[in-house]
Amino acid sequence: ITYGKGGQVVAMIAAYLGDEKFKAGVRLHLKRHAYGNATSEQFFQSISDAAKDPRVLSALKSFVDQQGVPVIDVRRQGNGIVASQSRYAFLGSSPPPLRWTIPFCVRVGAAKQCTLLDKTTTSIAAPASGVIMPNVSGAGYYRFDMAPADWQALIAASGTLSPGEALATTDSLWAAFRAGKAPAAWLFAEARAVAANPDSTASIDGGRRIAGLRSRGLISAASLPAYRALLASIYTPRLTALGFNPAAGAYAKDDPGRQNLRHELVNLVADDARDVAVRTKLKTAGEKYLAGDTAALDSGFLGAALTVVAEEGGLPAAKMLVDKALSSEDPGFRQAALGAAASSGRPDAANYLLSLEDKRMRSYD
Repeated sequence: ITYGKGGQVVAMIAAYLGDEKFKAGVRLHLKRHAYGNATSEQFFQSISDAAKDPRVLSALKSFVDQQGVPVIDVRRQGNGIVASQSRYAFLGSSPPPLRWTIPFCVRVGAAKQCTLLDKTTTSIAAPASGVIMPNVSGAGYYRFDMAPADWQALIAASGTLSPGEALATTDSLWAAFRAGKAPAAWLFAEARAVAANPDSTASIDGGRRIAGLRSRGLISAASLPAYRALLASIYTPRLTALGFNPAAGAYAKDDPGRQNLRHELVNLVADDARDVAVRTKLKTAGEKYLAGDTAALDSGFLGAALTVVAEEGGLPAAKMLVDKALSSEDPGFRQAALGAAASSGRPDAANYLLSLEDKRMRSYD
């Protein structure tokens, strides 16, 4: 249970049981195995025994002992909702079916309900109206799908969701898209809505994923102008509201979340939206930095600035960046400069790098 999935599954159980029951399970486990070793199954047994619910053991084992991830389809029916589980699969794939015992917490309007889904289909009492959030707090290790109207309502509310719920919404919506159950237009609508979320990670997640479409070659040359305009319309106003000065320490007093959001927005607006004003600021600061004026550029914008220098300067800039990188003992600068030289997208720079032989190169370069 020390790897990523195991830790997330344990966190899901803790959220389902609540702090007191989960802590009681941990104390019971420590008492049973004091000064000794124990297996993950023994830990799960202690949690289940403290909760006085043998299904908790089944839930933990169903996630840890088998591959895959469940998707829960939530539909309104009568005086409640119906939750149906299946194994998540990309469009066109057919993995063997599996079943889990899922700690499922759903909120409809303001009413929250938690239950263990140990059947393929389960009926749950819930209000007849209100936005459905099928993964309260985003603590569940599962994806969800809903009827179009309920997706639209949740997308519209994504700017006000908690960070975990907003991230779970984005993840499940993209999962539905990859399964062939959601149109691409929903992805763009959700990115626009969640951009207003106060959490820096949640607000930018949709944009990162859209940018990933371009990096995978899924945005055609003919569609690039519309792609750039879309991202600019979503993220440039957000960056403008935050303010952008690439100088070192300009935002040292901002909290880490605000700093991180600004860095992410700069990357999106400069690289994907191709905003001329932001790129000009980065290029000017990057050139000053390379000329020795380190105060001109904050380390958080180093990669973005050097990338613009490489893209705008072509082969001469790529050669200059490589030379400065290999002459430097600063690992952060070496990585940023070499990465910028390699990401310009120019064929002549690519050919130069592919044929590069320099004794100053190191294994990690």
